[in-house]
Amino acid sequence: MVKANRVIIPYLYKRGKNYYFRYQLSRAEFDLIGLREIKLSLKTNQLQKASFLALSLSGCLERVFRMASKKTSLTKQETKEWLKEYLKAELDGFREVVAKAHIDSSFDPEFQKEMWQKDEALLVRNIENHQYRKRTVWLAERLCRETESEMPIPGTVEFDDLCRTVSFADLQRARAAVECYSLPLEEYESLQLYSAATDQLDQKPEQTS
Repeated sequence: MVKANRVIIPYLYKRGKNYYFRYQLSRAEFDLIGLREIKLSLKTNQLQKASFLALSLSGCLERVFRMASKKTSLTKQETKEWLKEYLKAELDGFREVVAKAHIDSSFDPEFQKEMWQKDEALLVRNIENHQYRKRTVWLAERLCRETESEMPIPGTVEFDDLCRTVSFADLQRARAAVECYSLPLEEYESLQLYSAATDQLDQKPEQTS
């Protein structure tokens, strides 16, 4: 794994001048997919861009494996091919996000850290109290659409389990962001890309009539 300043970026590796995303599958994931490792070239030699791409890919792995588990009609080889194509498409989408992200000259790391700390505290309360915000439910609905699953009815155990899973993923991202914005002052510039790009990722798609 690569260490960006003082922060270790999961699944990010460097070979030569370029960065790669590498993820070793668990036994259960191996039984499902038939792959021992996922390896993708991030096609960049810039650490801040590679860090964002690796974090983004790692954040969607649980969703991808959940989708794969629903594709029971596919052979393992067909599932492998589907997984590779899906992750490549996700990576292309994240690259577009990076390209559209604009660095704001008024970027305030202390403000960003404070906001992520508040988000972290809110998510912890949501998980403890089994009460979920609109963003969590929206992400859960999107996950169900992508996995072609039925959205559980609010108030059921299934609904709570799904929203807790989404909340834990969001909590992991919030904690990583707090750690990032705790870096020394001279290292903040590279984090502006992460902030701008995650803002792009969080935008809901436009409603179509």
